[in-house]
Amino acid sequence: MIRVQHGASGEPAARRSGTTMGTHQSSAPVPLTEGAYSEFLNIEQIRNARLLNLLRGFSAGAFLIIHSLSVGFGSEPGIPLFSLLLAVYAAAGAVIFFAGRKSDPVARRSRHAVPFLDLPLVFLVQWINLTHTDDPRAVASFTLAVFLMLIMFASLSLDRWQIRLAATMAVVLQTILYRYAGSALPGTLGAVVLILTVAFVCEFARQRRIEMVQGICAEQLRRERLGRYFSPAVAVEIQRDGDGLNEARHTEVTVLFADLRNFTTLAEHLETREVVALLNEYFECMVEVIFAHGGTLDKYIGDGLMAYFGAPVTQESHARRGVECAIAMQKRLTDFNADRLARNLPTLRMGIGVHSGDAVVGSIGASHRREYTAVGDTVNVAARIEQLCKKFDRDILVSSDTVRLSHEAARYTSLGETLLKGRQATIEVLGIAGDV
Repeated sequence: MIRVQHGASGEPAARRSGTTMGTHQSSAPVPLTEGAYSEFLNIEQIRNARLLNLLRGFSAGAFLIIHSLSVGFGSEPGIPLFSLLLAVYAAAGAVIFFAGRKSDPVARRSRHAVPFLDLPLVFLVQWINLTHTDDPRAVASFTLAVFLMLIMFASLSLDRWQIRLAATMAVVLQTILYRYAGSALPGTLGAVVLILTVAFVCEFARQRRIEMVQGICAEQLRRERLGRYFSPAVAVEIQRDGDGLNEARHTEVTVLFADLRNFTTLAEHLETREVVALLNEYFECMVEVIFAHGGTLDKYIGDGLMAYFGAPVTQESHARRGVECAIAMQKRLTDFNADRLARNLPTLRMGIGVHSGDAVVGSIGASHRREYTAVGDTVNVAARIEQLCKKFDRDILVSSDTVRLSHEAARYTSLGETLLKGRQATIEVLGIAGDV
């Protein structure tokens, strides 16, 4: 029977029953981290651009009002071109602000306004002011302070090229102002050093913020991955001991396969969305039980799933945990069916196979796409035992190896030696007492 596997990405891939490969993609953090980081960075850049647009509109409007009042009160001479440039700057700031509020693309592009709008217009305004003042050096020095502020504004874009471009423009324009203001060469060089220093500090702060965001995204992704496949207790142990998910190692585990009976026939009478909703609800219940018993979810296989106990964190009671989990899953399915009966919905029946033995557990696969999984004969045997549930009409079948490790032989009923498909040696399978 061809089954459909739903891996961590949610994308189906054809798989045959009994396959031993899992879906813990250890290579996934790279693209996922970059994706999460890019998305976060994009949101942050848009938010910062809108803040900068607000500051630009407010500052330009405030200077225009102050200048208008000063001219009105006669404290400074009226300079038509000076007033016109201030008015243009204020109008441009208002247009960018309101356009950026309505459009994310406009907000993102508005980060280019610092080197191409703010710095040139401030320079032109101060150039005119320079030619109509008795203290040109004071005007040039005030302009330096404005340029430094604009470089810091450029750093809000979280784009190193915006900082560098703004710093370069500021150096060139400030040098021109100081030259025509009659400032000595040491003063000009001091202003250049100050601009470059502020630009360096802004770039350093930007880089540290980017690294912090990347670290947060990577840690959040790692926790999501751990929470997706491992129980909370196991996830805590993994985080405490470090990653530990890359090296494949031999270890003793108990593998559990669960599969719904006659689900294909049931699905034929349901719409696609109903099938998906049913599987999601079913898996939600089963995975909760697996995690409650300290198990690791390996993969979904169509309407079935694979889990194991004893890895990645060693559990001496992995066999008992596996059996207890199987029993709890059947009990949970009983409650699940009772709820569906109350809603006049079809019920489900599940077969579970449990087997214990050595397996290779770790990150396995091609260098560019690895999967954290358990492989080996133990996994294959567990899958074959689950398939025997129909033959023996049992909900749970357990191998003699699991019974031996669980130290609770009295609770099982032997069904005799059985030859599994694809194997030459027979294996004793047992049912849970009372499971008829």
